[in-house]
Amino acid sequence: VKPVFVPVAEDYRVDLLKYAEAITSNTILLVASAPQYPHGVIDPISAVGDLAQARGVPFHVDACIGGFLLPWVKKLGYDVPPWDFSVAGVTSISADVHKYGFGTKGAS
Repeated sequence: VKPVFVPVAEDYRVDLLKYAEAITSNTILLVASAPQYPHGVIDPISAVGDLAQARGVPFHVDACIGGFLLPWVKKLGYDVPPWDFSVAGVTSISADVHKYGFGTKGAS
């Protein structure tokens, strides 16, 4: 398996045009973050989900600590874009705490 890295846009979210261009007949998985850890931004999960469905490729959302926090942040009334299994095309999600509070990798 060979990872293909796609640049981010000025807002640090995935550049959707470059993302779409990087998908080939050899692509076995699409991945996006909700949020990506260094900047706390959420990739355009719905748009990547559309790409995944159009290309027939599984789509994984790396939710990191967001997998635990985003549902509560939304419940508090903040605008949280769709990022979970409610998004068509999302086939798997990971949530872990190993980066939070210097938790060990085994905390994931």
